[in-house]
Amino acid sequence: MFQVFGNEVYSTDEICKILQNEYGITVITDLTKSTDRDDVIALKCGISKDVLNIADFDMQNENDFENALEKCNSYMSGIIDKLDIKYSLNKCQAYKYDEHNNYIKVIICIMYIETARKKLNDIFKRLLKNND
Repeated sequence: MFQVFGNEVYSTDEICKILQNEYGITVITDLTKSTDRDDVIALKCGISKDVLNIADFDMQNENDFENALEKCNSYMSGIIDKLDIKYSLNKCQAYKYDEHNNYIKVIICIMYIETARKKLNDIFKRLLKNND
């Protein structure tokens, strides 16, 4: 799927390949189409604890779990910045640990800057609400 940000065109397939091959991030689902917008890239990803260099954490310990989610958010924000998607604003949030696959799930939303100022938070809330 191709998205247009200003005079730049981005392929969600290429972004997924970069995330998987260069950063070890598992793209679980491309949510771009579900937004019904041509100025949004939305992905559900999984980041392994190994990639984040997190030792085993106790899911029952709220502080350990919140620290792991925060580390995941910081890591993902850095990766999105490295992708250098021009004319965009982004938001990401780690929200769940998948014990079966041993990774933390993250929702990523990247949006064209002109519309993102008004719509990014609404679209992001909808993406979080409609997943898992």
